[in-house]
Amino acid sequence: MTTLYHRDFDAEIAEEARAAARARACKFTQEDVDEAVAAAEMRGHAAGRAAGHAEGLAEARGEIGARQAEALQAIAPQLDRMIEDRLAHHAALERQMVGFALTVAEKVFPEFVATRSATAAAEEVRRTLALALHSPRLRVQLSAATRDLIAPEIEAMARNRLDAGAIEVAVDPALAEGEARVIWEDGFMEYSFEKICNGILDALRATAGRPAAPIRKAM
Repeated sequence: MTTLYHRDFDAEIAEEARAAARARACKFTQEDVDEAVAAAEMRGHAAGRAAGHAEGLAEARGEIGARQAEALQAIAPQLDRMIEDRLAHHAALERQMVGFALTVAEKVFPEFVATRSATAAAEEVRRTLALALHSPRLRVQLSAATRDLIAPEIEAMARNRLDAGAIEVAVDPALAEGEARVIWEDGFMEYSFEKICNGILDALRATAGRPAAPIRKAM
C-alpha cells in the first residue's frame, strides 16, 4: 500500500520567513534600550519641571495675594481719612456757595420786591388768564399798582368775548404789590412775589444754618 503526502513548499517557506521576521522584531539591541531609557528620563524630567513650575506659581500667587491683603489693610485707614477729608472739603465748598448765594439774594431780593412785584404779578395773571380764559366767568383781584399795569389787556380780552361782564377786575386793598388772585368756575390762583422770594431765602438760610428773617424792602 502506498501513502501519498501533499506539501506546499512555497507556503512553508513563506511561513518560515515570517517567523524569522517576528523573531528579529522581538530582539532589541543595547543601543535601543539606552535610547528608550534616555527618552523616559527626559519625559520624567520634563514632567517634574512642569509640576515644580505649577507649584512655584501657586506659592508665588499665594504670597502676592497675602502681601496685597496686608498692603490694603495698612492703607485702609489712610483711604478712610482721605475720603472723610474730601467729603468735608466738599461740604465746606457747598456751604461757601450757599452762603455766597444767600448774601447776594439778601441784597438783591429787597430791591426786586420793591421794583418788580407789580410786574411779576401781572405776568403771572397773564399766564393764568391764558389757561382759564375758557371759563364762563373770571374774577381778577389785584393791587392798585398791578391793576394799572394789566387792566388794558384784561379789558381787551373782555371785549373779545361775547358774554359781557364775564371777566371782572377788582382792586383788593388787602393785596400788596406783587400779590394777585384769579378765581374761575372750577379753580383759583393766588400769587405773591414777596412770598416766593422769602421762600427762596428761607431755603438758603436753612441750608446755611442761619435764622429765617423776612425781606426788608428797599426804599
